[in-house]
Amino acid sequence: MRGQEKIVISYYLVPFFAFLVALNASCNQVDKAPGQQVKALLAQVNTLPENSREQMDFLDSAFHHIKYPGTEDWLEFYGFKCAFYQRQRNFEEAFKYADSMLDLTANKINQVKFAKWYASTLASKGDIYLAVQNYDESFVCYTRSRVIAEKTFTDSCSTHSYTQRLASLMYKQKDFNAAAEYFKLAIKEINCSSVTNEFLTFVYSQANLDNVGLCYAKLHQWDSAVHYFNAAMEYILKQEPKFPTRQQYIQTAKAVVWGNLAGYYAQKNNRTEAESLYIKSLAVFERRNDNFAQNLQLELADMLTFTGRLDEAGKWLDKVRDSLGTLPDANNHLKYYQVRADHHLKLSETGEAVAQLKKYISFKDSVDEANKKFTSVNISADMEKRYQKAVNEALTKDIQLKQAYLLAAISIALMIIVISILMRNNYKRSARLQRKLALKNERERISRELHDDLGSSLTCLQIVVNRLSTNPGESSGTILKNISQISGEAIDQMSEIVWMLKDTVGSVNGLMAHLRVYMAEYIQRTDINLSLDFKNNCKEDHHINNIQQRNLLLVVKEIFHNVIKHSKANQFLIGFSCSEKKIRIIAKDNGIGLHEIQNSEGNGINNMKKRISSINGNILFENRGGLQITIDIPAELKEP
Repeated sequence: MRGQEKIVISYYLVPFFAFLVALNASCNQVDKAPGQQVKALLAQVNTLPENSREQMDFLDSAFHHIKYPGTEDWLEFYGFKCAFYQRQRNFEEAFKYADSMLDLTANKINQVKFAKWYASTLASKGDIYLAVQNYDESFVCYTRSRVIAEKTFTDSCSTHSYTQRLASLMYKQKDFNAAAEYFKLAIKEINCSSVTNEFLTFVYSQANLDNVGLCYAKLHQWDSAVHYFNAAMEYILKQEPKFPTRQQYIQTAKAVVWGNLAGYYAQKNNRTEAESLYIKSLAVFERRNDNFAQNLQLELADMLTFTGRLDEAGKWLDKVRDSLGTLPDANNHLKYYQVRADHHLKLSETGEAVAQLKKYISFKDSVDEANKKFTSVNISADMEKRYQKAVNEALTKDIQLKQAYLLAAISIALMIIVISILMRNNYKRSARLQRKLALKNERERISRELHDDLGSSLTCLQIVVNRLSTNPGESSGTILKNISQISGEAIDQMSEIVWMLKDTVGSVNGLMAHLRVYMAEYIQRTDINLSLDFKNNCKEDHHINNIQQRNLLLVVKEIFHNVIKHSKANQFLIGFSCSEKKIRIIAKDNGIGLHEIQNSEGNGINNMKKRISSINGNILFENRGGLQITIDIPAELKEP
């Protein structure tokens, strides 16, 4: 082997797998509640071949059958697509879905769950920028993600994603000592007690153990490298039973470790063990279009070329050549030209070897130029500087926002004071107008009462008196009886009007007392054979306003008169009972019942229903050995 650079598959894959796992944290539980419906679909998507078109087709079809997807459903949907296209290196599509997720959450980051989405999407967008070598934008996204994470989440474990990415950047810049320390820190952070997603913890932990091993391999500290490779494999085997539905990912994780161990054995010239591990790892990646598989094929071809197995090496090189168009990885391109040149030299094809070396030199110059800016940056210091700047900007915005809130609060307070003064003055004017209007309405009501009730009785009385004066021969006894009856009714009406004028707020006991006197005098005056029974079960007295009092009085009088005129009853019971906020009146007679009287009383029942309904009450008519009428109206207890 010639010590060529090896691509770090662990740091390349982890941001994408971790992002996907974060989206699918509940994939083992089918939760079809609103806002969580896509998680159930992703559990099924994950059973399909990873990174296949079948996954995307299934998700698209199933998603369009969801009724009323919520914001989190859209985020899950876009998140899967963003991660999918990142792994396919279709960065244009990945950018679109990342931007869609940021648009959905930008105005909701005051809510923790959406702040998490926003921060993770920013970090993922930083990964995309890094993949296309736009380092400035990548660092901006990473630092903004970290600021939001630290501002929103109170635990110290919220920055593991930032630490992971910083470690990967250090590795890419070939600062392997610093990268190893950051990968170790990321392992501690993801194993914090506040991180409850077991699979996410598994993904980061096993990958970072393997990444630490890669750092030590780059430093040629092989004992430490193998220690961490073996630790990663032991961890995978121990955790594997916990995730029976994620076997595809777990086999991929194993294959990564096998591939890295193969590189170690190749360096130690244990080519038999190295070849076995290469083949074992490539068998897992056979169905994947992956840069890591491409790198393994180059490693194996290089080893086979060195040992003289040129036909086998050529086959592996041909596979790499066919995949370079769809997987344009710069490091693998360089390695391909180098291994292919060695292969031609072994075949004594000097001209072809020189042509491949020229391609290698030309391509390396362009790669070095593109990486010059990145490799010259002190990543840790630069990102910390950007981070502090972002924090300061956030603090400035917070101060400005608080000042704006303070000014708004002062303005609102002044407005409230002004409005309160205006409302107070307006209330006084309104109260005066209401008193005048109430007085006017009361005068009009009294006028109507006098005109309608008392006026009609006096008119009848006048007619009867006129008949007596114009027809002195007519039976004076009958006429005098009529005069007496009409005069009595007029007196009752006048008494009732005076009683209702005493107070605008009455009581149940006052109403009962008035009804008892009225009914007793009416029976005594008319000599009707009807026994009265009053029952009062109200332990407390209740308020009833003027309108309730009037309507109840008229309805109960209507019931009483119907009993006298139509029921053929000789017993009439009326009872009052009270609850905390309700009065119940039950009127019952032993007469002929409801069906017999409906035809004769015309609109009487309808009028009673309208009156009770107008005071928000209910009235019920039932035949129970006569007619029973139940009235319920709302009322309040009188204060002592």
